[in-house]
Amino acid sequence: MHPKPPNLLNFIRTAPIAELHKLLILSVLMLSGASAYGAPQIYLSKEQALKLVCGEEAEALYSPQAISKSTHEILGNEDLDDSDSDTANFFICSKAGNVSAYALIDSEVGKHMPITYIVGLTPRGEITRVEVMVFRETIGWEVKERSFMKQFEGKSIDADLRIGSEIKHVTGATLSSRAMSKGVRRALILWRTFFGAS
Repeated sequence: MHPKPPNLLNFIRTAPIAELHKLLILSVLMLSGASAYGAPQIYLSKEQALKLVCGEEAEALYSPQAISKSTHEILGNEDLDDSDSDTANFFICSKAGNVSAYALIDSEVGKHMPITYIVGLTPRGEITRVEVMVFRETIGWEVKERSFMKQFEGKSIDADLRIGSEIKHVTGATLSSRAMSKGVRRALILWRTFFGAS
């Protein structure tokens, strides 16, 4: 059994978002020799992911949010705080000067390695789309398929998005399914914390 590489998830979460594309390429170089995991599969760049969740015509403004100690505690109470990252990498999407959507780029560990993904939300906090951006392990990649991801669409923080409740896991990708469920739940709590009261 391979241990989790130390601090990789924190490294991904705390890196400046402007450098995300460079980090994705760097991860390929860093891990391509790790035969236990294989080379990471990069499915979407930051720009591609933002166009999918914000829309082609929208402007996406990077809006990093500082995660306070109390927010860490809220996430911890839900078993959603496995990192000491103090930044949530949000984007505010706007059309004609009005907020049209929000997007969060984040990572969650699957079996051993982080899965990097994007979650899109409406101004009311309903999920519009979830997409895997980078997958770093040899099994479980099936979670990127729309048949799994579309289960999250239209859901809000009131839904029970745990595997086995409103979300069905992908056969052969149980740990990746749980990671994505966990990541989406984390995104909803972070959205409510920073934007839900506005």
